[in-house]
Amino acid sequence: MFKKSFIASFFLGFSIIVVAQTEKREAFGTDDQKSNYYLETDNMTRKGYVVYAWQQINRVQADDQGAQFTREQIEFDCNFKRYRKMWTMSYTEQDGRGRLLNSQTINNPEWQPVVPESIAGNMLQFACVHVFRPR
Repeated sequence: MFKKSFIASFFLGFSIIVVAQTEKREAFGTDDQKSNYYLETDNMTRKGYVVYAWQQINRVQADDQGAQFTREQIEFDCNFKRYRKMWTMSYTEQDGRGRLLNSQTINNPEWQPVVPESIAGNMLQFACVHVFRPR
């Protein structure tokens, strides 16, 4: 039905889009284990005072599951200054390359308070300003 060249070009184009998506991100710091935290800036949305965003974590050392990259969907509550993780995906290599290790929803995610001047606090502040500013 579809030619092999069409299918190949579709998947090549899709992979370019996925890699390009990691380029539109803002860096927010490094933790004690030297993991770098980013927030994707081109796909943030909101509903009321809640902002939906994707966080990326590049690790120097793989975690206990062998992941060097994690992408998580985060909800930021701009009104009550809290956040929770809704979805997580882990990969064997940095920047979402390598093999997908897992992709799952977080069951019963709990709101976590945001500590001012922390990585999560800076992400919340950025996300809330970024989504609510006039375009």
